[in-house]
Amino acid sequence: MTLGRLTVDAVGNGALSFIDEEGRSLPLIFDTVEVSLESTTGEPAFTDVRFRGHITPLLQAAMQELFVASENGARGGSLLETAQRDANAATQHAGLAAKATNLAGRWTHVEHTLNILLGGEEDFDGNGRGSNPGTGIGLLTTLDRISASLQNAVDAEDTPIRIQSEAELVRVCLENVRRLVESGHRA
Repeated sequence: MTLGRLTVDAVGNGALSFIDEEGRSLPLIFDTVEVSLESTTGEPAFTDVRFRGHITPLLQAAMQELFVASENGARGGSLLETAQRDANAATQHAGLAAKATNLAGRWTHVEHTLNILLGGEEDFDGNGRGSNPGTGIGLLTTLDRISASLQNAVDAEDTPIRIQSEAELVRVCLENVRRLVESGHRA
């Protein structure tokens, strides 16, 4: 498959889009890429390969789960989308709790916020029923699933050091979000 022409700057840097005409992410479909130097005329020969890259099957699976679809995501959606939905819902309900005009309203939205973060439908406000307007999974649970998916990919023997390094940056971000949630939960 030809991705098109790569234009480079004076230093040789350039970027290709790895999305096909149907909007699919090619690294989730193909595990290898080669970039070759071709003439501007005639059919490409693909013989002068200047770059080769490979994605491990475990990394492909992690990317699929994180960015496209996961059986552990809300309604089969991606883990990232699930985390974003719960983070946005928790932020909204924390704001509603802060702006509530009475104690019952405040407790209702505090319950919503806690259940969105923790998952489940615990009755924190004592009204006899728990409520969770988020995904029901819980932001912390989704963070754990993202972390496990990444760890599974980077633990593979054939995972390149660069990927391990990038995954470590993501792990730190996940830990920062977890600490933020947990510090707010104790407050």
